Amino acid sequence: MNDPVTEQPLYELPAIYDQLRTPKGDLRHYQNLAIAADGPVLELGCGSGRLTLGLAVAGVAITGLDRSAAMIAHARIKAADFDTGEYPRWLVGDMTAFRLEGRFALVAITFNALQHLLDNDSVRACFTLAREHLAPGGLMAFDVLNPGPHVLAGASEPYPVDHIRHPETGNPITVLENVTYDRARQLAAISLSFVETDPLGTTVSCHEMVQTLRIFYPLELGELLRQCGWRLIERWGDFGEQPFGADSPRQVCVAEPI
Repeated sequence: MNDPVTEQPLYELPAIYDQLRTPKGDLRHYQNLAIAADGPVLELGCGSGRLTLGLAVAGVAITGLDRSAAMIAHARIKAADFDTGEYPRWLVGDMTAFRLEGRFALVAITFNALQHLLDNDSVRACFTLAREHLAPGGLMAFDVLNPGPHVLAGASEPYPVDHIRHPETGNPITVLENVTYDRARQLAAISLSFVETDPLGTTVSCHEMVQTLRIFYPLELGELLRQCGWRLIERWGDFGEQPFGADSPRQVCVAEPI
């Protein structure tokens, strides 16, 4: 092994982040909501802009906000390959403390972004600001994991979850995952190991990253929304809009102001 094990925040490595598996059907889901909203869209926690760009290409006037400057910089580079007029607009900012001009027909908090808010005060701040930035008749849409036994129990040994390529060397990278769960604070610490091997199968580097996500139980989401002036009007179990149930992998939600 040429390089020692190193630790670096996942969101500071956008070229690797972009290769990780994403939920099936989420782009089409948010495109449908955005087109139906028929107005400007604000995406909070937009990351490197995968969905933001997908919506802009579909003709949506969208603003993407994320607190990672590295992610926004990478999004700008990717956007240069598309001709979408003045959109997307990119902003570095905190989804719990932003003030923007204008109002939006849809506020979207996509791909587990809400789960990066680790306490109720942060969640309430985000929901409150989303409501304040909403145009009359507008909606908020978001998706979070529906916690399953593997998350709540934690995994004793790392297990492979993905296979990607190193963006510079082209070497294969096996992504291993291990989850530990803090039941008192409803926090899942997801440890990711990126093991790079050369063409002979020799390990040449290993990067370890920990991503902490807040777990939302289905019943508490409705109460948190209500406290901030929202009403949950739709909750599906996946992006195919299947009915939500005990075995649903996700909570795909739409809310309106009360």
